[in-house]
Amino acid sequence: MSVFIGDTGVKIILDCGTNIEAATTRKIKYRKPGGDSGSWTAIQESSISISYTTTAATDLNEAGRWRLQAYVVTPSWTLSGKIANINVLATI
Repeated sequence: MSVFIGDTGVKIILDCGTNIEAATTRKIKYRKPGGDSGSWTAIQESSISISYTTTAATDLNEAGRWRLQAYVVTPSWTLSGKIANINVLATI
C-alpha cells in the first residue's frame, strides 16, 4: 500500500516485541524527512503492539522517509522500540 501526503485513515501498527498490557503511556514517536519530530498518542492494538490511525491531513504532511518508534511506559519499565520507516509520497 502506498501512503501519500495528507492521507487520513492510515493505520500505523508497531510491534513492541513484549507484553505491554500494563502500559500507562503509549506513543508513536516520529521524525519527519526534514528533521522535525513529534509523537502521536497510540492505542493498544494487541498484547504486544500499539497503533495510531491518521485523522488529520496534517498528520502526514511531508514527502519522504518517516522514522517511527514505539514508546511505552508501564509502572515497572519504559520501552523504546526498534525504528521503523515509512515512505510518504507526494501527490500531484
